Amino acid sequence: MRAQIAVVDPAAAGRPLTMIVTVEIDRRGPQDPAALDRWLAAEPAVQQAWQVAGDADYTLVATARDAAGYRAFLRRLVAENPAVVRCRSGMVLETVKRGLAVPVEDD
Repeated sequence: MRAQIAVVDPAAAGRPLTMIVTVEIDRRGPQDPAALDRWLAAEPAVQQAWQVAGDADYTLVATARDAAGYRAFLRRLVAENPAVVRCRSGMVLETVKRGLAVPVEDD
């Protein structure tokens, strides 16, 4: 077990906006490859972050109070991480399922 958590409604916590963000980085630069990982782990707006294969390098779930708060998050992400070259965002319209449970099956 890594942690015990409470599942809180983001809107009730004052963060009703949830965004799915894909991030592309420049892997050719002199940047520390783990710097973005550390930044994402420390950033309160980021609920989940994965390094992924495919068109993007990272996929994030981020929350915000409103559009201005989300814009501020994006500005920080780009300004404080020189390796970031592109971000694409999708706004969550409705949560169909939210959870971190891992199914345990008998094999």
